[in-house]
Amino acid sequence: MDEVELCDKLMQVTYYVEVSYQGELINAGSGTCYRPDGWLLTAAHVIDTKLHDNARPKPDFTSDTQLRVRARLQNGPFALYVPVTVGLEFQILAFKYPLIIDLAILRPLSVDAGMPFLPLRGMPAPAGTHVLLAGFPDEIRPPLDFDLKLDKQHPEVAEQQETLRVLSNLVFMKHGMSGRVFNLSGADPQRNVQIMGNEYYVDQSSHSGASGGPVVDMDGNLVGIICQRTTTDVSTRDYADLRVPSGSTRVLSPSLLENRRS
Repeated sequence: MDEVELCDKLMQVTYYVEVSYQGELINAGSGTCYRPDGWLLTAAHVIDTKLHDNARPKPDFTSDTQLRVRARLQNGPFALYVPVTVGLEFQILAFKYPLIIDLAILRPLSVDAGMPFLPLRGMPAPAGTHVLLAGFPDEIRPPLDFDLKLDKQHPEVAEQQETLRVLSNLVFMKHGMSGRVFNLSGADPQRNVQIMGNEYYVDQSSHSGASGGPVVDMDGNLVGIICQRTTTDVSTRDYADLRVPSGSTRVLSPSLLENRRS
């Protein structure tokens, strides 16, 4: 499969995800279809905006009726989803707080068999593996920034609001390489949780909105899910603890959820 074919495939499996609470939009990100019945993987922090707040009890997003999650392909209609797993936690001896797997699973309310999906890569992707990344990052703007020049009061503009909304959320695909691979394994007997999988550092930047998007190898297998852009310390005397984006992306393998129960 060449890169053009891979990009076409990514267009069919990369979703824009919106999260609302009590009727108010609170977050947006990306999602990845990994099953033929339309189930999505995303980053847990797309659903739980306070995922890493150690001071608060973990909410149960699977039964919160005030939470509304919907997703769509770039040019498709929205469909509703229900969180199945959001941010798996496990406690290890000598750790003050549980470790958190920043992955979530979303189940569609209406199942449609035969959906395009990405098969999971069976083995870890070693350093040097070439990959493609996809998502709905906020770095993409409409061509020539034409939306900034529109007369919002013009009747034809008002009639095209849906088209303009789609143009503000577009899939962006990038090429990268797995530059560092961590093998992760751990167990929390109290929670009956056992994890085994990988965290990758990919030498390509990601931006807000891309979290939850897929990272695939050149055979079209799902290597992992975009979870975080990396930062590096550039502190100076005047700006202590200053960190800036470093140009790479942290990616978690879906197997960290696949093997979650011992």
